[in-house]
Amino acid sequence: MENYLDPSDRQAQAEEQRRKAQMFERQVQESFAFVISTPEGLLIMRWLVDQSGILKSQYPGDHAQATYIEGKRFIGAKLLYMAAQAGKLPAILEGNNNGN
Repeated sequence: MENYLDPSDRQAQAEEQRRKAQMFERQVQESFAFVISTPEGLLIMRWLVDQSGILKSQYPGDHAQATYIEGKRFIGAKLLYMAAQAGKLPAILEGNNNGN
């Protein structure tokens, strides 16, 4: 037998889940900002962005390869978005030379 919540309980539960998600997102952003504020963290972040291929033009040979590349690029885009939110995007981009 399923236990159904009345509408006010469902709304309270949804609000609590939303609050927890926002708190988690804030913690991730603060942690991200802290990590990339260190030289070591900045180096790792630059490396991750480079590995994602977000700043490179790539021409995949087939559909599977294109899907794989786009997955990597999505992660790179998310990293750059988080860096921008933390105010650290210029620091990441100015030192990114694609591993050269």
